[in-house]
Amino acid sequence: MTVFQKIIHSKIAITLTAVLTLYTLLGFFLAPYLVSRFAPDMVAEKLHRELRMGAVKINPFLFHFQAEDVGLYEMDGTLLAGFKKCLIDFELRSLFRWALVFKTIRLDEPRANFITDGEGVLNFKRMVAEKQDTDTSDKDMAQETEETAPPRLVMKHIQITDGEIDYTDQRQSMQATIAIHPLNLELHNISTLPDREGPYSLTATTPENESFQWTGEITLHPFRSRGRLGFNNIYLSSVWQFFHDSMTIDNPEGRFDFNTAYEIDFGQTEPVIRLNDLEFSLAELAMQLPGDASPLLELSRLDIEAPLVDVTNKKVDVQKILFEAGKTGVFFDGNGRLNWRRFAADSKTNDAGGATQETSGQGNGMLQEQPESPWEIKVSDVELRDIQFQYQDQSRKPVLRAGVTDIDGAFQLALVSGQAGTDLQVTEVSIVLNEILIGNPDTPDPEISLEKWLLKGG
Repeated sequence: MTVFQKIIHSKIAITLTAVLTLYTLLGFFLAPYLVSRFAPDMVAEKLHRELRMGAVKINPFLFHFQAEDVGLYEMDGTLLAGFKKCLIDFELRSLFRWALVFKTIRLDEPRANFITDGEGVLNFKRMVAEKQDTDTSDKDMAQETEETAPPRLVMKHIQITDGEIDYTDQRQSMQATIAIHPLNLELHNISTLPDREGPYSLTATTPENESFQWTGEITLHPFRSRGRLGFNNIYLSSVWQFFHDSMTIDNPEGRFDFNTAYEIDFGQTEPVIRLNDLEFSLAELAMQLPGDASPLLELSRLDIEAPLVDVTNKKVDVQKILFEAGKTGVFFDGNGRLNWRRFAADSKTNDAGGATQETSGQGNGMLQEQPESPWEIKVSDVELRDIQFQYQDQSRKPVLRAGVTDIDGAFQLALVSGQAGTDLQVTEVSIVLNEILIGNPDTPDPEISLEKWLLKGG
């Protein structure tokens, strides 16, 4: 018998071969079967939801995990969340680095369905609350209160491709919905290890071509992030549907863009939240109260440029606000009711509840030793271009009507608002009112007519 034959027939070789064969069978066949067999039962027991799974594949040599066609459903068949394919690539050598390192975590075509019911409870929150009700014990609660360091994780590449998010708000009298698709996310070198920073990018689009972009750097421990955030071509009607019952206006027209750099740092003694180079642009705004012949507000263009919004120090520095080609007015009906007061729906809160909250707030104020610092807002330039204004009071006899055909000008603002009150200063005023007409709408000619009125100073 040769040396090679002696080796392969030795007890060690036979044992190693048997262990390797068993490991292969367990990894390739038994482990996927156990996941597919018992995962749905565990979800049903713990979450009282249905888990549906397609093929599950595990490569015990490459440490790959793959699952396909996975979905979490309510018991009535409503989808909560799921994905077409999930791939997790784990690096075994990471165990020798005292951290779990994942080379790749990838989700293809994930989908999440968020629903806020008529009581204001999110479906996912309700699921978590049900689990806590069944699992929570005094020992568990004591353990949860203890501060522990996050698990040592390193995720080299996280990717979400062609995702979809649906959100439905059932609190409105008319159900509000929004769909985001496709959603793509990519992160690199994300880690819970101290002071490890990694880049990320997130893009999302709606069927109406509204888009969201988020790029930058992120650190999880402690949490820090800086980058850029952008919402583009967002229709006001998409936002309005979620506040329909609190605003008595018809479906508004217009779209806006919002872009800013940002910085968040929770690693400091006082958390830092700051926006830099903020730009907001609103185009073709039109709002109208139901039943009114004329619009409440029209505006062709609104631009806001703010170099700094410091949430931590409560300071806002606005370089410019531009109102261009607009039309608005103040109207009192026969009962003396102002049109702008009809903009907000009547509150359903009773007076007793309001009084209770006010009293409670006063009590808390008495216990507070140090008052909060006020917000300071400075606007270097407010510019008005081609603004029309109308005024009409139908509660007077005869009816009074006034109007300004064109308002142009500029001024500066300084606002300080806090617990002590609000202080507003308007300076560097230079405004021109063109073609001022005052009179009775039932008469053909105005009683007072001014070609121009100049307001200057401050």
